[in-house]
Formats: sequence, structure tokens, C-alpha cells
Amino acid sequence: MIHHHSPISGIAAFQQKYIATAGYDNRVILWDWSTHEALAVGFHDHLANSCAFSKDGSLLVTASSDHTARLWEVPSMKLVAVCRDHTDDVECARIHPREPWIATASLDHKVRVFDLSGRLLKIFHGHTADAITVEWNDVRQSLMSCGDEGAIREWKMDHDECVSMVAVGDAETDSLTLTRNGTIFAGNDEGSIFIIPAGSNIPKKIPAHSAGVKRIAINSTHSRLATVSYDRKLIIWSILPNEEVVKLGEWPLDEKIWPRSCAFVGDNHIIFGTFGTTYATFDLQTQTWDVSRVKPTHGTMLVKFPGLSIQSEIQEF
Repeated sequence: MIHHHSPISGIAAFQQKYIATAGYDNRVILWDWSTHEALAVGFHDHLANSCAFSKDGSLLVTASSDHTARLWEVPSMKLVAVCRDHTDDVECARIHPREPWIATASLDHKVRVFDLSGRLLKIFHGHTADAITVEWNDVRQSLMSCGDEGAIREWKMDHDECVSMVAVGDAETDSLTLTRNGTIFAGNDEGSIFIIPAGSNIPKKIPAHSAGVKRIAINSTHSRLATVSYDRKLIIWSILPNEEVVKLGEWPLDEKIWPRSCAFVGDNHIIFGTFGTTYATFDLQTQTWDVSRVKPTHGTMLVKFPGLSIQSEIQEF
């Protein structure tokens, strides 16, 4: 049976059809949402940190501490391309909604863009610390990134330098998301949310959590926002027509949840990475957790040796 052998650090959803999880066992697993059954698995050579679907759900991109991002066919999980050139861990990768491009953020402080064959197209220099998250801004035809320097940067494919930067304090800023109108929501390690309206460089700061915000997720209708934090709370926000936010409620995380990643499935379910074998779900309508399938693991990290038909499992957790 396919499952994770170490904590799940990244998670993504495509509509109410597929779930993808990226784990510290180097595995990337594709799941069926309706049955919660694992459909296929792919492998990195080191920790798998995050994952994201293409707009049409036919591709999945994953980011890894093996210094690569990898592109997979869905649902076969056949490897399509490997994006190399990074000199440190790749924390995030995203597929452009219209163009055949993949953007990556790396601990080598750089943001890169590749084509869908894995060919390097662009290297963006400018981050002064680890780059953690990238998101395409289709409204401005640009790329947004954030990281440990406490700033949000904007890049364009026809520019070599950062085209704009918004400072959001000295704290690490690990996560950001955008509305379809281009408004940015970001969270930092002080527990604050920042709202940056489209076309503005002036952030509005909102106190949210008592510890670092590790992930911000937006639903498909862009009417709700979810934040998860190392204070072990989930907060759901309503996005108003003026793109201000109002808190709808907060809930303590189940003890099996690793508050590093989350994603909406439809408007009423949120999925989370865990410390166990599979993902967990929170039902917003009933305000209940489903962790019934999450089993403990032995905390192993799978190491595959290139050119050999053997693999070794190393105790890590």
C-alpha cells in the first residue's frame, strides 16, 4: 500500500479530484479525493518540500532538498522533466497558468524560471536571504516571491532585476497568495498577515496568530482565506469585496497536523500535511477533523542511489 513514511511537508489540491502530498520520505503521492486512495507515487533524491498542480490538473510540479524541481504527468506520475541549476534546497515551485513556465524559489537566495522541458530560462538575483515561496501574478504578468528577508519582490521575464519590492518588516515571510485581481496576502513569523492591494506598495498589517504564519491558502472562488501557524491554530477569513478580511473563526489543530501546509478542496474542506502516513481534512461546515486514516510512521527518509537498484532508508525523526 502506498503511503508516507515520514512527515508530509507540502500539499496541493486540484478541484475535488486529486490531492498531492510531498513528504520528508522523498515521496510525492497522488491521491483520489473521493476515495482517499493513493493512485501513484514519484520520488525525489532528498526531502520533498512542496507541490503544486497546473491550472488544468494535467501536471504536478514538486520542489525538493535534492536541489531540483520535478515535473510529473497526472495521474500516471510519470516524470516529465527535472529543473536543475539550484545550488541549495528548492522550497517552492509553481507552473504558470498560461505560459509553459515553471518558477522556483531556493535557499540559494535565487528565483528561477524554467520551461516545461526543464531548460533554464531566467535567474533572478536580489533576495538577500532564503527565497521560500513564489506565485505567478497573472494580472501584472509577473512573478511574486517572498522569503527570510522580510520583503515581497516582483519580477518580470523581460527584466533582469527586481521591478518592485514591498518591505513587510524584519521577520521572515514564508507564504503568500494572490487574488485573481492581484491583491497579495502574505504571512510572517511574527504571526501577522499583510494585505497589499493590486498596484500598491503599501501593505496593511493585521495581527492574526501568536506565532509564525507558515501557510496562507485561498479558495477557488477567492472568497475565503485560511492561515495556519506554529501557534497550532487554523484561522478562516472572509475576503470582502474591497479585499479586506474578516475573521470567520479559529480552531486548534489536531495533534497529528504539521502546520506547514494546507489547501482548500472546494469551499468547505481544507487539507493538511501531517506527521503521519497520509493527509488530514477539516470540514468547515461541521467544524470537525478527519484524521482517521493518519497512522504513525517510523520517520524514515528514503535515499535512492543513482545507478543502483538498491535503496536505503535512514532514520531521521
